[in-house]
Amino acid sequence: MLKVNDYNEREVLSPKEFFNAAGISGLTKEVSHIRKYILTFKYMKAFLSRCEFHNMRQIQWYNNLNLFNLNGEDIGLLVSPTGAPAITTSLEELIAFGGKYFILVGGVGVLDEKIKRGDVIIPLSAIRDEGVSYHYIPENIPSKPSNFLRNLIDEECRSKNIPFFEGLTWTTDAPYRETPSRIRYAKNKGAISVEMEASACFAVAQFRKVELAAIFYGGDLVREAGWNFRKGDLEKSNKAQEVLFDVIRSIFSHLD
Repeated sequence: MLKVNDYNEREVLSPKEFFNAAGISGLTKEVSHIRKYILTFKYMKAFLSRCEFHNMRQIQWYNNLNLFNLNGEDIGLLVSPTGAPAITTSLEELIAFGGKYFILVGGVGVLDEKIKRGDVIIPLSAIRDEGVSYHYIPENIPSKPSNFLRNLIDEECRSKNIPFFEGLTWTTDAPYRETPSRIRYAKNKGAISVEMEASACFAVAQFRKVELAAIFYGGDLVREAGWNFRKGDLEKSNKAQEVLFDVIRSIFSHLD
């Protein structure tokens, strides 16, 4: 990572300039009214199935972007490749389209054995073990979700009597280099989960001054002694995805 203090400088290429150069500026009008977006992934099949019940349609000129309708309002749904660079490039563009509220939802590895597959996790902050966030906020600034949206997620889970865990999440660029030393470091810092996007998404949202928070469900168990996929509990992932859809649907219905 280059040690350059350029956080007050304007980038030489913005999404809108790219849209102009690519000749798609006129097409962006199709999504200019969207203020609320969900950021998720292809493996979230039960979650995506719930979206399909609400007149989901694909945006043809933008990869992985869909719209579905909740109570007469279009909601944006980005089905992103995994990893911080991919999802934050799209996040920048969704913000340029006019997006204001974003919820990141997916499955995560868990670092604490008491968190079972399917348990709900709400991250309070993220350990920045990826590269994207350092382009947006200095290394001494915590990468955190929007307090406003995170509180709404917390309140909605409580109102629905959904038990959940809160804590730090560890965001890594290298899922095949989750070594015992790094796992131990993350746990000592208070991390209860590991994934590949949160700290970067939080940092982009902080820099661009939009609201973004995350809600996850527990998946595989990542321990210093080894990895456990917990395949026997896979059905709990599907149920958790449906629960998370209901939480997000309720939250978005309360936002202007």
